[in-house]
Amino acid sequence: MLSNITRRATLFNRVKVAPTISRTKFQPRRFVATENETTLEGSKTFDNLRDALAAKSMSQTRLKYFANKADLQGYSDVGRTLKDLSEGDLSHCNGHMFYLEEVGDPITSLPIGPTPDNIQAVIASKEHEINNIYGEYIQIAKDEGFEDVAEWFNTVQAAERKALEKLKSLQQTFDMIRKKRINKKRNITPTGEGEEAVRAADLPLDSMSDLEASVFQFLVTKDTPLLYIYIRNFILGQWQKRVPQQGVILLSEILPLIHVGVAKKYHDYVTAVYEFLHRYGYINSGFKTVEDYPCPSRDKARRKKVVVVGCGMAGVAAATQLRDLGFKVQVVEAQDRVGGRTHTDKSFGFGVDLGASIIVGTQGNPLTNVFQQLKTKLHPLNDTGCPIIDTDGEQISETADITVEDTFNQLLEKTKTLDYYDTLWDALQSQMRIAKSKPKTEQHRRIFNWHVANLEYACGTHLQNDDAEEWEGDHCLPEGGYGVVTQLLSERLDVSLGRAVHSIDYRKDKVQVETSKGNVECDAALVTVSLGVLKSRTIKFEPPLPPWKEAVIDDLGFGLLNKVVLCFPFVFWNENMSWYGITQEDEENRGELYMLWNLYKVCGKPVLVGLIAGDAAYESEKETSDAMVEKMMKKLRSHFGENIPAPLNQQVTRWGSNPYIRGSYSYVGVNCTGQDYDTLSLPLDNKLFFAGEACSRYHPATAAGAYATGLRAAGKMADALLGPISMKCDHKQLGHVFDVESQKGVFPDIARLPPTPTPPATNQEVNVKTNGKATQKRPLMSGTGPDRKVSKWLRDLI
Repeated sequence: MLSNITRRATLFNRVKVAPTISRTKFQPRRFVATENETTLEGSKTFDNLRDALAAKSMSQTRLKYFANKADLQGYSDVGRTLKDLSEGDLSHCNGHMFYLEEVGDPITSLPIGPTPDNIQAVIASKEHEINNIYGEYIQIAKDEGFEDVAEWFNTVQAAERKALEKLKSLQQTFDMIRKKRINKKRNITPTGEGEEAVRAADLPLDSMSDLEASVFQFLVTKDTPLLYIYIRNFILGQWQKRVPQQGVILLSEILPLIHVGVAKKYHDYVTAVYEFLHRYGYINSGFKTVEDYPCPSRDKARRKKVVVVGCGMAGVAAATQLRDLGFKVQVVEAQDRVGGRTHTDKSFGFGVDLGASIIVGTQGNPLTNVFQQLKTKLHPLNDTGCPIIDTDGEQISETADITVEDTFNQLLEKTKTLDYYDTLWDALQSQMRIAKSKPKTEQHRRIFNWHVANLEYACGTHLQNDDAEEWEGDHCLPEGGYGVVTQLLSERLDVSLGRAVHSIDYRKDKVQVETSKGNVECDAALVTVSLGVLKSRTIKFEPPLPPWKEAVIDDLGFGLLNKVVLCFPFVFWNENMSWYGITQEDEENRGELYMLWNLYKVCGKPVLVGLIAGDAAYESEKETSDAMVEKMMKKLRSHFGENIPAPLNQQVTRWGSNPYIRGSYSYVGVNCTGQDYDTLSLPLDNKLFFAGEACSRYHPATAAGAYATGLRAAGKMADALLGPISMKCDHKQLGHVFDVESQKGVFPDIARLPPTPTPPATNQEVNVKTNGKATQKRPLMSGTGPDRKVSKWLRDLI
């Protein structure tokens, strides 16, 4: 039975468990032919190596399959052992390939070497499978009467075609993939100061992120810039100590803490690293008791004015950061309140979040520091279980729940090989047909639809569009609501409410922002409105946004989640249960009030929140508030009895109907990739900038993702208006020339690290398809983080 509401994380992010069996990695010695010796090519040993590779590949697949079966059946220890054995087989496969590499790819005979050549070999094998294998397999299965197997082969063939398209696209954009590898997180972990602080900053421990590499391009050489990494981690560690006290860490405080020889020799270098971390909000961000403190660029910034459009989480983060950097900041907000989609309603006499409410992981989450600064208590979501209530008001038995959930998870597991080719919903339906796994009873059908609704909630839309990623750590609810962040931070800002923006003209040196309460002139503008507002084109841009920017606005999806909040005179439910699931009779309404949240443990008040997801969320906005409340009360009465009290207070959200929001959060559309989030975030002419959760590639649809994009946008604006961060010291003394051996007395904890590749130029362009139609050019990303989706897809594929 489902342990808690965060079950949705288990559907997308499989937890990697450390192996329980220790292995010594075997490093094969490659056979090298001498003048008088034969080669592997054409030998019986070559055939044996190829056969052994095929056998071990099948063994690895079987072990992984059996491990997943064991996990689903509750034998987690057995599952871990089988997974470990599968990893052992994988290492054997790598050993076989090591020797076979001398001859070439064992399938295509093409050379093995540089990644572009390897991709070409995979393309050749995929074309062979599509054109010569599966067509024959499908026909044979049909001739022999195995229609279900034929349909499965047909599904795989379709997936292979889409895989081939992606491979060919990767082949054309290999330079982009190589650049994205800069931020690859290695297994080597330095033991210097600030490790926990680096993790909290969501930066790689032992290498530069893309953003760092783009700012300090002269450091991205054939060797990892060890000095930079050590000083950066050290500064982050010192800042982390100040977070609970709402303090800041000054440059004048950092220099004496670093070894005197380094501080003297590399003074300008330390200053530059400090300035970068400060500009981009990795240090000294959030809510601080010290408002006006010295920083390297403050005096120059005082002469510049910026306008921030929107006072949601991204807008507040950026405006606060820009103000702290010394800029004159004007925030314009169309609504009569701050917060955007983080709306904490106080009409109940206490805070209830009508919008964003859950902190999806605390490790590396930038809002964790802010809540620490505000001394806000975070309530972890507990593991008390999630009972599901059927349409007759009776609680579904644990046996029935486990039976259906196991089937659902098995189908999802089978879609893992397809979820980069087909939409998740299409893949799930296909697996249901192939497995002939129609629910055995009507109750099973309702339970299955409940699980689908829960998955739609995780995606923020109907299942035909999905993509998501979350931080590690506990999922929590902040006491008092998210609104405490936007409210307290905005109190220190110049915010103009009820001031809708009509147009932004960035053709001249100064940017003109036309609003409902007059025009504002500035040096640069930051747009943080929702993706729904951008889609509506209610803000006019001069010159118009370029086609590649318009394309991603159209292609990215904007989903909807609504809530019904009821406050009662007393608790009539189990106050220790955090969640209740509710089934629906009709598949079309599966997301209507499918989940109830118990807020009693968070706010100490008898409050239940009903969630409305998927298509049902759109339908709910056609109903009156009283009608939606009555629907929720009907469900409660069917389970808890007719004599339950009437609610004392109620709220029903309509995020889709709000003209200044127009939805809840973004998702990756059918024609999109994660790169589209990066593309949306790109600035125009160094005068028009963008931020918000729809600009967060790896943490979209989260308040913390929006907050982080606000900080990074502020840093980019500072670079554009103040000039790039510079160093006066000799760059040859830094990075790859930095002599670790001679500095052991200064940096005893630094270990030699693997090389970091050089990034390509950031002004390259790549052809992309929009809606499967016209081909346009979009600039390659810089400073946006690794292409985790592409690398994972390619790794799984090969």
